[in-house]
Amino acid sequence: MMQAIVMKPDIILFSGTDLATLSAPLKQAAAEHIPVLAETVTGSKTDSIISTAIDGPSTEAYAAYLMANYVALESKGKADVALVNLPIFPILNAYASAFKSDLRSVCPGCRVTDFDQPTSYVGTQTPGNIFSALERNPSLNWIVYTVGDLSLGVDPALKAAGILGKVSIGGNAPDQTNLIALRNGTETAWTGFSTPILGFRDADMMARYFAGDSLSSAGEPLLLPTQILTKSNIGQASLTSAGNYQGVSNYVQQFYTLWKLS
Repeated sequence: MMQAIVMKPDIILFSGTDLATLSAPLKQAAAEHIPVLAETVTGSKTDSIISTAIDGPSTEAYAAYLMANYVALESKGKADVALVNLPIFPILNAYASAFKSDLRSVCPGCRVTDFDQPTSYVGTQTPGNIFSALERNPSLNWIVYTVGDLSLGVDPALKAAGILGKVSIGGNAPDQTNLIALRNGTETAWTGFSTPILGFRDADMMARYFAGDSLSSAGEPLLLPTQILTKSNIGQASLTSAGNYQGVSNYVQQFYTLWKLS
């Protein structure tokens, strides 16, 4: 952030970082009159931040609500969930908290065990940690990830142990690998997260700021399209050419129409 400020840009965009860790740079940006757009954060506007509306806790809470209800239904009220999270990111904690609260509400007989992981474990120690947890506790029948990146390397580890497909797998913000696994039937359900539309929302918010328009008219909170994705509907979902979720097929044209571009 301090390096970005030294560059004296027209605006700074950042995503996901805990606002408390950026207190000094945000004050410095305010002193130098550099606006900051923060998305995928849990805090409120402060110092130089012009908006925190995009992909805030409301977006995560809705995705968690969908997943909690699906897990309760799919398990017939008997889910024993390993909830895998990266607690360094407050926005993922918001998802985890909402998921546990919603699951308790709709499924009193369901259970959740937290499996918090440091970022350095992703793709390295996390696969072994999850396999060990399933081995220690055979009653675990669901793995829910707060973000798809956490699943890196887990499926191969479970396949090598002969238990892939014997536990339901899903969560929030799947990557291309997760969606392929849905098609193959080795993973169960994910809530789509549209990074392309997130990027266009960022551009739209910055355009409104520089045009002098009210930012609140863009939406508060600014929700992103999502849905429960399963093997039965992944073939009809709107995906990018690379195979990632986008949710709305003509979103580019919709933004161009909004911006009065041809």
